[in-house]
Amino acid sequence: MSEPHNKEELILEGIAASPGVAHGRAVVYLQKQLDVPCFEINEDQVDAELERFDKAILETRAEIALSLIHI
Repeated sequence: MSEPHNKEELILEGIAASPGVAHGRAVVYLQKQLDVPCFEINEDQVDAELERFDKAILETRAEIALSLIHI
């Protein structure tokens, strides 16, 4: 099934990733300020938090790898 074509023209300005003109699907990246929570933990929670952090890193790497397959 083909996607519907939008006949409207949309002009976006920004920093080019490479020179030239392109035709096709565009991805708009909006940089936002991250809201990173900061909280204190007890000394007995440090190991669990480090494990949680390591797990998050592994999951993020897997998500990035999966995304690269679809590019």
